[in-house]
Amino acid sequence: SGAFLLGDGPSSGGTLAFDGGVATLADNFTQGSPLTLMLGGATLAGSVPITLTVPAGDTLQFSGASVLDANVTLANSGTLIVDAGTSIITGGFAHGAGGVLQGSGTLDLTTATVSAFDGDVNPGTSPGSLGITAPSLTQSAASTFNIELAGTTAGTGYDQLNVSGAVTLNGILDVVTTFTPAVGDSFTVLTFGTGSTGRFSSVNGLDLGGGLTLDTVWLPSELALVVGGPPPAPEQILFAGDSVGGAFGIFRSDPDATNRVNITSEGAFFANPRWSPDRTRITYAAGGGFGVANQLHVISPDGAELAHLTSSADTSTWFPRYNPTGKHLAFECGDLFNEIDVCVVPNVDGPIPTLEGIGNGTGKVFVTDFDRTNRNTGPGDFAWDPQNPDRLAFVRDSAGTSRIYTSLFDGTDVQPLSPDFMDVGTGPLLIVDGLDWSFDGNLLVFSAADPQTFIEKLYTISRTGGNLTQLTFGPDEDVAPLFSPDGSQILFARNLEAAGYCSIDAWRVNVDGSNEVQVTDEAVCDFDTSVLGADWSPDGTEIVLTGFDAQGNLLIYAIKSTTTAATYRTDRRIAGRGAAGISVVQDIQPSWRP
Repeated sequence: SGAFLLGDGPSSGGTLAFDGGVATLADNFTQGSPLTLMLGGATLAGSVPITLTVPAGDTLQFSGASVLDANVTLANSGTLIVDAGTSIITGGFAHGAGGVLQGSGTLDLTTATVSAFDGDVNPGTSPGSLGITAPSLTQSAASTFNIELAGTTAGTGYDQLNVSGAVTLNGILDVVTTFTPAVGDSFTVLTFGTGSTGRFSSVNGLDLGGGLTLDTVWLPSELALVVGGPPPAPEQILFAGDSVGGAFGIFRSDPDATNRVNITSEGAFFANPRWSPDRTRITYAAGGGFGVANQLHVISPDGAELAHLTSSADTSTWFPRYNPTGKHLAFECGDLFNEIDVCVVPNVDGPIPTLEGIGNGTGKVFVTDFDRTNRNTGPGDFAWDPQNPDRLAFVRDSAGTSRIYTSLFDGTDVQPLSPDFMDVGTGPLLIVDGLDWSFDGNLLVFSAADPQTFIEKLYTISRTGGNLTQLTFGPDEDVAPLFSPDGSQILFARNLEAAGYCSIDAWRVNVDGSNEVQVTDEAVCDFDTSVLGADWSPDGTEIVLTGFDAQGNLLIYAIKSTTTAATYRTDRRIAGRGAAGISVVQDIQPSWRP
């Protein structure tokens, strides 16, 4: 401690340590190799402007609040260690090629003149966090930023460099990973101020092996390395099928028709298979033949585990669907083909074998039974609420008019959503078909007829019961509406009046009713649209639907969501099993989303 005056150099090797106080250089000073100069909270001053040179093989180590004053220019080609605390360079600083800046403290260059930054940066000594305080910092092409990933916590598990000001990047990023991270792990290795520009000219060490990779994710004030894995398996399509000369039942397949599995031979007609939200099980309806009520089923994707939740002697089952958490199953219920109620079987998330028969008798709830005197009929359609996953919307009719209600899954807390009479100026509406929430739960879409034309058109209403809006007009029948995953469009089926209501095709329309577009060119006649079925892909970029081939087989096709009737025949591709080697095929009711 105290004052210490050094004459001109070079010095000899060894260690020269200053623990506090002031050391004054009277002339340029070049450390002799190998020399470690240690400033432990000390100030290194120059009696005149001088240069302190740290050559390759030598070390300058700062700890505590060490300072190089304005008369000292540091030329580093060796190792500059900045330990805990903040050390300040107030004069000049040149970080030369081959030099290394490392440590877990902070180097303050706020008032320094940085003439070069060609050397490497290694935060920590093993994983550590190094800070640089500077209004700006420019990395040259010769500089390498070395990062070690040994865990998931910044500063102790992996290296991090924090620069307060804007950075200009032009060098190399080298990453060394010494553990096996998980897919989705994220490492914020660099933070910087606003106005930063450039990117690393090359990045090494991104391939972790075993199918794992690191992706560089640039944000306005940081660079993160995020672990990615092998591309996920495509989300498979479900459909029901019957055939002569082939298999029948419930199928799943990749969107390109590969990896197809015939899960079960049950449910060839009116099955409407749907995935659970986590895609670990499938629900569908199936019966014992004509005149026998459908049963509610849950099956594993490989078909190894199967449970019949209801019996054919109890109630009929149509269009089952899980709630957003996968805990409850709702379905249209009634007597054989008369599906006028909505039922829920609660708590179906247990092991599949334990679900056998749990929906019989009092095991299911008739959520539409809240007012049998005044509202005892309805279309049976329902929609789980995205905002409140334990609630669902449904419809009840009275004297030729419909009202939309919501309730909890157990039928309690019934609340009217729509006004008692929904009227856009043509009389009270009667909902005939379809009930679907937008992804954010703010809008419901449905198909309804008014008492003047009795033609089914599309309408939306807000979750608060306001803003009732008619979307489609004209003499054609519009049914089976489905919101796109982003809520911007609605897919629906239109049956043309000009063809005697015997020409059905898929159409789409914007949520505000603009830009009606015909999607398919099938002109289907004498088919219930609920038999055919359609769905959006989970990301909304494609649509899966039922169409006819040249031989009249019903097949499952996938098309781009931008497809129009003019491009439909060339755009569509087989997404089911096709008709090769099978004399007659009837594949229907595809679904892609849970």
